[in-house]
Amino acid sequence: MILEFCHMPIMPIMCNQMGLCFPSTPKKLAMTIGLFASGAALFALGLHQCYVNIAPQRARVKARNDFVRERLRKKYGKE
Repeated sequence: MILEFCHMPIMPIMCNQMGLCFPSTPKKLAMTIGLFASGAALFALGLHQCYVNIAPQRARVKARNDFVRERLRKKYGKE
């Protein structure tokens, strides 16, 4: 049994001739624009979250590196 959630294709309709292919109805065009905007918004949100979390990640890495260096200095007696 095949479930169909949407009767309209998400991708633009294929053309037989060379040239611009675009959705055939205004409703399909609106759906294409909406899906593009949703994808762009999700991408922007991910980019923002990545940017916001850089400082805490760098602080954790620096703290871990400092801990390992101190431990190795104590263990092998360097400096």
